Amino acid sequence: MILIVLAGLDAYYLRLERIFRCLYEYVDRDGANDASPLTMNAAPLRRERQCWWWRAVGSVSVAGLYVPPALASTAVALCIGAG
Repeated sequence: MILIVLAGLDAYYLRLERIFRCLYEYVDRDGANDASPLTMNAAPLRRERQCWWWRAVGSVSVAGLYVPPALASTAVALCIGAG
């Protein structure tokens, strides 16, 4: 249970990082948009494909860190329950 909560929090903050990285790239484009260089409004960029929450959950840094311990603990629980 704790692994699910930690993986969700990790994915949430990874998604926020990606959103603000998209915002930086959006503001950095020279003359390609009408965004103020001091804007922190990332709401229009939340629908970008790379900023989806499920993409953050499936990333190597989240799934690669939390899936192996979850599988191992499930296997141990099944072995203890069957034995």
